[in-house]
Amino acid sequence: MCDEMGAQFVNLLYHSDVRWLSRGKILTRVMSLRLEIHIFLTAKKHSLADKFNDDLWVSKLAFLSDIFGRLNKLNIEMQGQNRTMVDIGEKISSFKKKLAFWREKLSQGKIATFTLLSEFLEDSTKITLDDIKLLLQEYLNKLQLELDRYIPENAELSKYSWVRNPFEISVHQVGEDI
Repeated sequence: MCDEMGAQFVNLLYHSDVRWLSRGKILTRVMSLRLEIHIFLTAKKHSLADKFNDDLWVSKLAFLSDIFGRLNKLNIEMQGQNRTMVDIGEKISSFKKKLAFWREKLSQGKIATFTLLSEFLEDSTKITLDDIKLLLQEYLNKLQLELDRYIPENAELSKYSWVRNPFEISVHQVGEDI
């Protein structure tokens, strides 16, 4: 059906615990295929077909697609060879700062960083950013709290930043315990 309709994708990814990155990609794929999924679910007389007509629900889907895309990117950046705890700590700290930045921009009505949501709201005639702004801010706040709870700031990592470039640090800046 997707092939006949000229859709960008002809397959819907299926989540598997073996492929943890697929969780975020599924949301993006569902967002891309929402018209085709709606037609399919309507033909099958499935109750979820109505969700794809609900602009509020689709805007949440777009937002989650954007967020999970960012989380997937962070997760990939933290993996691989030659990654130190300093590198990983900086990636996590940077992501937390981005969350704060996104919350501030969202409060100003600027959502360019959330591309799928931004595109959807531009096309929608039924819903605006003001309709969902508080919900999105609440979600970003909860995500920040959860990240802080799960991965607290580690001031200890900063004292090991000399590992990255040991020739740029003075001997006097390094503690005795290192």
